[in-house]
Amino acid sequence: MVNRLAEPGHLLDTALDLAGRILAGAPLSVRAARETVMLATEMGRTAALAAARHAASRAYRSADAREGPAAFAQKRPPHWTGT
Repeated sequence: MVNRLAEPGHLLDTALDLAGRILAGAPLSVRAARETVMLATEMGRTAALAAARHAASRAYRSADAREGPAAFAQKRPPHWTGT
């Protein structure tokens, strides 16, 4: 999967920028996304989709799921708690 292109000599800077953006995300969502990617490499499509739904369900019901839209509406950075 490609989601960024980097000029020669700027690969590390581009990768670190992407890593920083990912780490700034809600911890439960980042964890669910990582689990989904890892599981998808080990199982078939149907099983991977079911696992993705399971991994994301906790994040969707979390306090962080309410914090993200609230922070956006209030035009402030979110305060993630991982809960």
